[in-house]
Amino acid sequence: MGPYLTPLFERAFIDGLHDANKRPTADEWESARLKQSI
Repeated sequence: MGPYLTPLFERAFIDGLHDANKRPTADEWESARLKQSI
């Protein structure tokens, strides 16, 4: 998955599983996706 997306997936599906406030924002996903594609 890569060094930028992996931490976001962990935050979204592990840390944020029961706490939406711990999930990454749309801006964080977009930024990570752009970094990943470079």
